[in-house]
Amino acid sequence: TIQTAVTSFCWNDYKINIYYYNGNSFIQGDNGYIDSNSFYSNRLLPYYDVNADGKCDLIQTNTTSSAISYLSFTTPELERRISAISNGYNHKHEITYNNLSDNNVYNPEFTNLSQHVISPYSSLPIVDQTVLKHNEEVLMTKKYYYKGLRIHNKGKGMLGFEEFVENNLTENKKTTSKFGFNTTYFNTYPTQQIVSTSSDSPISTTSFVNDVIALGGKRIFPYVSSQTTTD
Repeated sequence: TIQTAVTSFCWNDYKINIYYYNGNSFIQGDNGYIDSNSFYSNRLLPYYDVNADGKCDLIQTNTTSSAISYLSFTTPELERRISAISNGYNHKHEITYNNLSDNNVYNPEFTNLSQHVISPYSSLPIVDQTVLKHNEEVLMTKKYYYKGLRIHNKGKGMLGFEEFVENNLTENKKTTSKFGFNTTYFNTYPTQQIVSTSSDSPISTTSFVNDVIALGGKRIFPYVSSQTTTD
């Protein structure tokens, strides 16, 4: 989960204050004011590598402009990425990564449904491929593709991708999942799932109708009210 945070820079003593959004308002973090000289090497702050330089970043934006900028930390963060998952049966999932800047795996186009949602142009690392092996024998290979990363610039943070594709090359099966979001509450939900062969011959399509119940205050209950599948 990516945690929304803002910073306040004090010019008088060159200190940086961190505030976190708790669902109702921004509260000051336990770190308090941090000396700006050590800010970029502080490993206690929960930030993430956004521009794929192998270091943690803080996304900086404001409510009056769609422009965003990044503050990069100096400590390497590549060791936080999971490169392989193994079980007790000698099965191993190997994971490789790519970046949003690569048009072969990411399409930056997205449907803009709200003035409070923007699509950043960054090099955020994403999973490009997973390979399942048993004693080094390849059992399954999956490729992944993404479209339309969305960020809510009023405090909700990242809303995920508009479209996500999993292409199982071994089984010749491609699953395309599409997502929307509520323009009032900005919760995300599935809108459609398309199953086809890897060469795009259709197999089935499932469409989802979504709704949300307001429970008072900031509480909501989102749910899928119906779904229709055609083969």
